[in-house]
Amino acid sequence: MSAPISTPDGTPPPPQPVTQGPPVHPRWATALKHTIFELRLQSRIFAPLTIMNLTWFGKSIITTIFLGRLGDLQLAGGALGLTFANVTGYSLLTGLCGAMEPICGQAYGAGNRGLLRKTLLMEILLLLVTSIPIAFLWLNVDEILLRLGQQKEIASLAKKYVVFLLPDLLVISFLSPLKAYF
Repeated sequence: MSAPISTPDGTPPPPQPVTQGPPVHPRWATALKHTIFELRLQSRIFAPLTIMNLTWFGKSIITTIFLGRLGDLQLAGGALGLTFANVTGYSLLTGLCGAMEPICGQAYGAGNRGLLRKTLLMEILLLLVTSIPIAFLWLNVDEILLRLGQQKEIASLAKKYVVFLLPDLLVISFLSPLKAYF
């Protein structure tokens, strides 16, 4: 309940003593200092990864916005091509790269730099070799989409879009292992 604004005779009430909250326990202050210190250390790791991931998703968003400005047919073809690339290419490479992270963590913890380098090189090689059949699949995306009942114009635009994504497939074959390595 709050104090009255004035007393019945119209004079202001006497000032109330200021109460402070309970004192902060020294353990809480220490824990807060440790948490802030840990966040600063972690930011050296998560800040570059966050920027890289936002850039990656931003690329798709910006591309889709520009495709929408070109027209409905171009937007449909580009969105279908991007979805096809995500499902058949990027997610597959990212999943294969996921096996590298625990191996690198164990090797780093054991101080085994040789295993770290070997794992990185083997993972890059694995992703590059896996990119070959993915590239052939992407080059035939129009035929696949036509057999699935897609309109010819949209299927050909999806192929055109996916062909321009082929260099990106090679870049991801290098970037995904490097992201897990560092």
